[in-house]
Amino acid sequence: MTPATLLLLLPVAFAQPPIPAGLWVNPAEGLIVRIAPCGAGFCGYAAGTKKQNPPANFCGTKLFLDFIWNEKKHPWEGSLQPPEMKTPLNATATTDGKNNLTVRASIAFLSKTLTLQSFTGDQANLCALEK
Repeated sequence: MTPATLLLLLPVAFAQPPIPAGLWVNPAEGLIVRIAPCGAGFCGYAAGTKKQNPPANFCGTKLFLDFIWNEKKHPWEGSLQPPEMKTPLNATATTDGKNNLTVRASIAFLSKTLTLQSFTGDQANLCALEK
């Protein structure tokens, strides 16, 4: 075998994709999330909602907790903290490289998938967020 052939046999290393920073919206639930760098990965904070009566102190609530890149499985892994729940859910996040972010959260035998799209709407009605 030539050295070039041996290189082809080495496992392919997948580089960490860029953090999906910015504003993302879940059109089905009217939730807007601001994703920003956090530790070795990213976190997501409530930035707006179309709900009439959001939970108290909703704006700025950390919803996506400490997502980090998993070199072996290739999704982002972290936790999702729904405001109405006390316990965070294990979650993964993937992007399609375009304008979609999919977050899958689960606990025991239950799972939920949030599909978010890059937010390009009017930012005037977003929560005032602390940075």
